[in-house]
Amino acid sequence: MTRSEELRQKVLRYITGGKELATLWGVAQRVREITSDQHASLKELVKVIGADPILTSKVLRLVNSAAYGFRGRIANIDQAIVILGFRQLRDLCITLTIVKGVGTESRCEDFDRINLWKHSLGTAVASKLIQERYTGSQSSDLFVAGLLCNIGRLILDQHFPKEFSQTLKLAKDKGIRLIEAERRILDVTHADIGYWAATAWCLDDTLAGSIRDHHGPSGNRNADIINLAYVLAQLKGVGSPGDPMLTMLLPGILESLKLDQEKLVIIMKDLDEEFEMVEPLLRIMTE
Repeated sequence: MTRSEELRQKVLRYITGGKELATLWGVAQRVREITSDQHASLKELVKVIGADPILTSKVLRLVNSAAYGFRGRIANIDQAIVILGFRQLRDLCITLTIVKGVGTESRCEDFDRINLWKHSLGTAVASKLIQERYTGSQSSDLFVAGLLCNIGRLILDQHFPKEFSQTLKLAKDKGIRLIEAERRILDVTHADIGYWAATAWCLDDTLAGSIRDHHGPSGNRNADIINLAYVLAQLKGVGSPGDPMLTMLLPGILESLKLDQEKLVIIMKDLDEEFEMVEPLLRIMTE
């Protein structure tokens, strides 16, 4: 068994059976079953989500926030399902449960989970803005994908603190990007680990692929948008992904997304206002 395959097996064992995420696994499986069943009723999904009043409250507060920007107030889970659809609501519920399960307390001395969640929220907000204003799509899928793009680093911090501390030290001592240090120490990256987790948690295949490819290879349109959003959030100093160096923008992304320098300047200006919602969203997610 290769080192990367051994790590994958350990990751899957921890995230589907560990105490912190045991509840998530059960919720993910049940919600996945319902949303995959063409004959499932709205009431069944409402019952599963509504069984957790804290989760229900967070879902409603989030979909009523500026991040989603819906007109009119969404008063209950029934309305949220109608507006978001089964799949998006499922992914949002699982994401909020992940935040609760993983938590905000870092195990590695040189790693700050709160700053990583801030950066992930900044990436989510920026991804949604780029998607809706500059690619013509009104889907909210990329908000969740951006929010979870760094979940692999949280898993490393949670379950592999010794190895993760080694990657943080190597990146700092050698002046290399953290993702390169991950490859040297682990033979895989946080993007790979995030993909394994997203697949195990029954998240949408497109969403999982966006997490896997947000640092490349280029060609996955959603992942390309996340990569751009990730870099812009880091440039703006919205939290930190834990990397001592600036993340590289993948070659050819601006051309593939049909974004010239003029549009990029406008996006950067628009994001100043959008990033103001990061702190309120973080409170909703973590309280």
